[in-house]
Amino acid sequence: INKIEGLRKTFPSLHAGTEINYNPNSKISIGINPVMRYALTPVNQGTPVKTYPVSIGLGATLRIKW
Repeated sequence: INKIEGLRKTFPSLHAGTEINYNPNSKISIGINPVMRYALTPVNQGTPVKTYPVSIGLGATLRIKW
């Protein structure tokens, strides 16, 4: 299979997230940031079932001030 039929090359999506930080002292910051991505339009076309992919992720941050 060289090409999957019915998939769009591009589609608009919504990306939303937040970040929570903890500062144990004035030079170090530790955080986590959950994010979610949701397709606003279906990623397939010409098929009886429309697909709206959703992805959920979790990131971590560490900031050190010199």
